[in-house]
Amino acid sequence: MMLKNAIVLAVVVTILLSIVILSAQYGDDIQLLFNSWLEGKPKALVKLHIHIPSGYGNCSVIVHRFPTKYNPTADGYTTLIHRGKSPSGRTVTVKDVINMYQVGTVESEEGKRYLYDSPEYYVGVICVNKNDVYSFSKIVQTIITKPITDVDIHAELKKRSRAGDRQSGSNFAMLASSEPVSCSITIDETSGEPIYGQDYWAKGYCVASTKLAYLNSIPGLKTAFGITGLDSAMYLEGWAAACYTTDIEHCPTSFWDSAGKKLVIIVTTEKTDYISNGERAVV
Repeated sequence: MMLKNAIVLAVVVTILLSIVILSAQYGDDIQLLFNSWLEGKPKALVKLHIHIPSGYGNCSVIVHRFPTKYNPTADGYTTLIHRGKSPSGRTVTVKDVINMYQVGTVESEEGKRYLYDSPEYYVGVICVNKNDVYSFSKIVQTIITKPITDVDIHAELKKRSRAGDRQSGSNFAMLASSEPVSCSITIDETSGEPIYGQDYWAKGYCVASTKLAYLNSIPGLKTAFGITGLDSAMYLEGWAAACYTTDIEHCPTSFWDSAGKKLVIIVTTEKTDYISNGERAVV
């Protein structure tokens, strides 16, 4: 009997010690998550640790979250999570509380684990050091398998041209891929008239064609490209520009870079035209 009591006491002490360690590490975040579980609406915490190298002057950091099925945004665009300033050489930690909704399972070093809705984030960093401008853009994927997820992002800053170096009046982004593509930037909303010394922003989109698949056909068989099921998805290369400019509608083309892969949700089940008899096509 005594042994049993000792085991129970040891388990209780271990649990209390774990709670104390977690509370010391995450503070009020634990209480917030705990309360959400008690209310039957479990939340998860994503912590993005953005490491900015030293020697780049003062920096602006912006973080947006892309919408998902279980963590939607008000208008279908990205939602602003953080916008602030920091000297270079610091680590900026951005917290985002999301809905914790199970969507499947995933293999890990610890074995099979539950997978929860895992949003993507856009991280942009712009640094100004005397007369030089540096920027970094990245689309960050997350894999949510537990209530608190830490993600490290190392800002690999690149030197850019100033806004005055762009071609005047250009409203096109040149995507510097192996096959350069330009797309017209449509601005939907801005924060208002720019005020000297203050941040301002614009929200919009840029549409460009991209190659999805190569089709080959053989005699006696016709083929087409299509995706069945609106829950299907694929990864495409994403492009972004974090720019320093006095003209909000015209980000210099030299600032546009690949920001990594971007998950794209399929919204159509239409098929391409059929080809046959050895014909080939690019979708």
